Amino acid sequence: MTTPTMPTTDPTSPTDPAGATAASGAAAAQPRRRRAAAMTSERRREAIITAVEDAVVDAEMDLTTKELARLSGVAEGTLFRVFGSKEELLVAAFTHRLERLALDDSWKEELGLDASDGTAGEDLAARLTERIARYIAVIADRIDTWAGMMGILHRFLRSTEASKARSLRESSRPEMRRIQHLYMGALGQFVDGCRGLLAPYADRLRIDPDEAVAFIQSTATALALGRRYHDFGITPERAADIVVHGIAVPPAA
Repeated sequence: MTTPTMPTTDPTSPTDPAGATAASGAAAAQPRRRRAAAMTSERRREAIITAVEDAVVDAEMDLTTKELARLSGVAEGTLFRVFGSKEELLVAAFTHRLERLALDDSWKEELGLDASDGTAGEDLAARLTERIARYIAVIADRIDTWAGMMGILHRFLRSTEASKARSLRESSRPEMRRIQHLYMGALGQFVDGCRGLLAPYADRLRIDPDEAVAFIQSTATALALGRRYHDFGITPERAADIVVHGIAVPPAA
């Protein structure tokens, strides 16, 4: 004869009112997890641009949609929803770098000018040559980088399918205007930097300081573009020496 067993009751079973009450109380005691706020379309756009920017610049805008999706950590479909096309993303990332380049003023530190410059009795020609050579080297590098990147962008737009190229030019026109404006501002800062470079010697120059600034700035620009199109092999030091001493043989003492 088997001994009858008492039915067991699951305290969390819905059929047990006491268990149900206890379970609901325990659930209520647990803090509700807040769902993370959805990223706005603008924030998502910025995040994708930041993620792919270095690679886009290094690859000179030659990346596939698959590579861009991997770099940004999102699906290819998301890229198209945010940017409309691969080409639009490439242009957005590249122009973002151009904007940062135009705003970068670290060249001021690279010049390394100090307050002790301009001491009376120092060799004026030697000191000017040293300062101008440093300025030409730093500024020519900036102009060369800018010219190279603008060349890459223009080649990309020319090589893009005509219908897409027109659309890209239209969509990027406000940003391109902004970048050009920023770069013109950067050029203005270069000129101000050159004025500061010559300021300790303003009363010891043969020509007006503003004329000297214009000539030095033109020399830096010519040196930068010369590297890219027709390099004459003139170094910043040689260019500065010509600026300071001229090209004529000095008269005999």
